[in-house]
Amino acid sequence: ASDVYKRQLHIGWLAVIITAFWVAGVANAVNFTDGLDGLAAGLVCICAISMFAIAYTGGQVASCIVMAFLIGATLGFLCYNFNPASVFMGDAGALFLGFILGASTLMEQQKGAAVIALTVPMMVMAVPLADTGLSFLRRLRRARQGQFFEPDRDHLHHRLLDLGLNQRQVVLALYYVS
Repeated sequence: ASDVYKRQLHIGWLAVIITAFWVAGVANAVNFTDGLDGLAAGLVCICAISMFAIAYTGGQVASCIVMAFLIGATLGFLCYNFNPASVFMGDAGALFLGFILGASTLMEQQKGAAVIALTVPMMVMAVPLADTGLSFLRRLRRARQGQFFEPDRDHLHHRLLDLGLNQRQVVLALYYVS
């Protein structure tokens, strides 16, 4: 094994805080993307497929099983949630999917593959995570007026709609980017 894989960073109690922020951040990122039919479930499915591939190559059976369930659940849901949707996810569903996705990246000790296991979900979820970060900054600016918890139409999917794309085009474009 190369020397890079032998290095470890022990951060002690700070790991608990980072873990909580990671899981909450991913859960909120998925929830914020649940503004268009099929967007949140599709992005979670794409991320789960990527994480399944990494877990499979690493021989991590438990992670493969969780990702297979997540892939199946989101694909089954997308049959009814893609535009025009007949079934809607809501906050509870989006937060649940985000929680499972965020927590599953922490399931197994992956030694050398740990950096890859955390980097892949971050790359696949880059659009929702960036959108969440920008949303938080917008809310901080509005906090002085007491509007921190007020929703807005400045999310990425809303901006793409405002540019003239329809719902399907926006969702498919964001799938492609992910």
